[in-house]
Amino acid sequence: MATTETFKPTFISMMGVCWGFQRDNVPEEKSGKIMRPWRHIEAFRECMTDCNLTDLGFQGHLFTWCNMREPPKTINARLDRAVATPDWRLRFPHACVTHLLRRGSDHCPLLLQLEPGPNVDRKGPKKFFQFEAMWSRASDCEDVIRKFWSGGDDSCAGERVWQRLQAVRGGLNDWDKTCFGHVDRRIQELEKKLESKSGEPASGANWAEYRRDKKELEELLNPSTRRKTNAISRLRDHNGIWQTSVEGIQTIVLNYFHDIFKSTRPRMKNIEEALGSVHPKVSDSMNNALAQPYTTEEVRIALSQMYPFKSPGPDGMSPIFFQKYWHVVGMDITSCILDFLNHRAMDPKFNYTHIVLIPKRPNPKEVSHFRPISLCNVIYRVASKMITNRLKPFMHELISENQSAFIPDRLITDNVLVAYELNHYLSHKYWDKVGHTALKLDLSKAYDRVEWNFLLRVLEKLGFHPHFITLIRMCVSTVSYSIMLSGRKFGHFKPQRGLRQGDPLSPYLFLFCTEALSHLIRLEEARGNLTGVAVSRHAPRVSHLLFADDTLIFCQATEEAIQCIKNILSLLEAASGLKVSVEKSSIVFSKNTPIAVKEHLANLMGMRLEERHNKYLGLPTTVGRSKREVFQHVKERVWAKLQDWQAKNLSQAGKVTLIKSVIQSIPTFVMSFFRLPTNICGKIETLLAKQFWRIATNPDCLLSKVLKSKYFPETDVFEAQVRPLSSATWRGILETRPVVVGGSRWQVGSSKDIHIWSNRWLPRLDTFRVLTAPHTLPMDTMVAELLEDEGNGWNVELVSSIFIKEDVDCILSIPLPADRGRDVL
Repeated sequence: MATTETFKPTFISMMGVCWGFQRDNVPEEKSGKIMRPWRHIEAFRECMTDCNLTDLGFQGHLFTWCNMREPPKTINARLDRAVATPDWRLRFPHACVTHLLRRGSDHCPLLLQLEPGPNVDRKGPKKFFQFEAMWSRASDCEDVIRKFWSGGDDSCAGERVWQRLQAVRGGLNDWDKTCFGHVDRRIQELEKKLESKSGEPASGANWAEYRRDKKELEELLNPSTRRKTNAISRLRDHNGIWQTSVEGIQTIVLNYFHDIFKSTRPRMKNIEEALGSVHPKVSDSMNNALAQPYTTEEVRIALSQMYPFKSPGPDGMSPIFFQKYWHVVGMDITSCILDFLNHRAMDPKFNYTHIVLIPKRPNPKEVSHFRPISLCNVIYRVASKMITNRLKPFMHELISENQSAFIPDRLITDNVLVAYELNHYLSHKYWDKVGHTALKLDLSKAYDRVEWNFLLRVLEKLGFHPHFITLIRMCVSTVSYSIMLSGRKFGHFKPQRGLRQGDPLSPYLFLFCTEALSHLIRLEEARGNLTGVAVSRHAPRVSHLLFADDTLIFCQATEEAIQCIKNILSLLEAASGLKVSVEKSSIVFSKNTPIAVKEHLANLMGMRLEERHNKYLGLPTTVGRSKREVFQHVKERVWAKLQDWQAKNLSQAGKVTLIKSVIQSIPTFVMSFFRLPTNICGKIETLLAKQFWRIATNPDCLLSKVLKSKYFPETDVFEAQVRPLSSATWRGILETRPVVVGGSRWQVGSSKDIHIWSNRWLPRLDTFRVLTAPHTLPMDTMVAELLEDEGNGWNVELVSSIFIKEDVDCILSIPLPADRGRDVL
């Protein structure tokens, strides 16, 4: 491996090269054999960074080299790649690297194309209108909006708003071209200017002008680079044939969505059987709250909750347009939204939606490798957000505790920690005749497959008022779609099923659908056909964990239990459309399960048998001896982000902002659950302390019940100890106890849970403990003993006789609540 000093050229500002790296690939770019030491990879990355080089990416097969040996000694790796400097990428913005077929060599050739291929439209797609945030900085932008918003006839509120939006779009478009300046035209001018100066000497005024022009181009190119990155130049159809023409790619995408949004028309018999154990949970007070007329204030709140620069829908207006010019357009917009919500009169034009495809993996090959995101019009999103705001406070009572997504007071941390404890138990279970199993399910295109009839029937079974159900039906069934692909809009169709990823209401509606799965599993538990996993003798049995569509199921490792799970999933698919992808799902077993039983049950489910689940919700389910290896993915994600940003020609200020907002959140998410080794990341006590605090203050949540039953059944979390075979998460959480204890105290309520001498409960700055030496009352005496017989106030005489003056003044200053509720930490 060449060092930075020996490799780096004296002038590299316009460099683009193809390299072969014989040993410095990461785990995702290699199959077979043991990885080389990480120091080799880090040395390669250091060289790339010092030379300001970024990977150009590729199309085609992932691996570029093979050792040409028979399995199991076969090794494949991506050893060859093309890299370039930011300046080179600016000069050749359409450069594309393709891995060709390997013929007669252990390496495959790389084709570097500097210009688009013959099937690529060089002029690019027609640009669609989009309100630019930079327009709002111009003083005359509001004048244009006022001028064109005043038009339109006196028809219904929805039609009037639609006409005025179209008029404003046209007015802003003309104003942008004539007065504000055309961004694309400026980019072309700067590219030509920089290209003409690239061969001139780098000195004097010419060099200063060159740097200014280059900086301006970098700022303008940020969205342009993003459009290029998201462009799809080829796709593989269902016959395995690559399509590279625009028409061929569009046909593949349209056929895919027509198929996935086509209803299977589930039989009502299957729906009723799947929902047989679902009973009403919605109270009269809930229905009354949901049925109240929506107000102007709710419209304002919902709009203010939106990120200003969120991608716009088909009307081209992002939230910043409505937020910035609400004093101009607000009255009409409010009237339109309230007309829909209070009178259930929606103009379908506002529910017209664009679907954009976001890659789920590098080098996507098929449509299924993309995540479809729906770009709804802001007016619809505000209405949907208003319904969500009303529904959210009741979700805790309507959704089972096994589901922790999108529900107030339930966190992703709960599922991660409970799943870790259960998997830790399975990996150390060597006793008992019957083993246990954990199934990790992958629901294929879960949102897109939800059958509307099933969803509406779930709402009926839960007890929602018919008017509310009608409102939900309008939201999901009046939608129509067009596809946005590489900047082009094509197709227009109405789906027969599915929920939109991008609609604020969709996550909550999806949770109602997953309730069917929870009820079916609990029904089989009640019948004795399924038995969940308990981490200790008195622990609650956990049969399943859900975070939206991420599903874990725990049961005994018996053929009867596995067949029961298969029947549940089969019924769920027939009724709701939710389908498990067995190819992407996996199954693991406890250590006491015989290998023959493991293989038989895995084959029965048709799932991949694994020693342990790789990850759950992005985190490891078990941590072995090599923590560095397990958590290396944190560094990998940070490196990937840095490379991506470098390729986008970010300014220094832009890099600082993104580092603060994104990179820091990657290790932060992991550090919320695990105590990482020091060579991966440093201080984590504060983050882990949040989990300790949650356990201490939420004793009724599933996580607290599981941990208490296993680690501190006879005491509280403040007195808990590390036991033999304690999990890594529990050890890490306990190590943060001094941080929590040092900054917390009890707030007196009933006073029956607070020890006078051992607990921290006095409101003083230096210490929350009693300063008086214990000599009169026993060590286990509660604060309740210091109250009058009626419990309405402090027993001043008793308090004064026991404590020193500093303590007396502090105790008597504590107000006693009238309702005398629980003591709160």
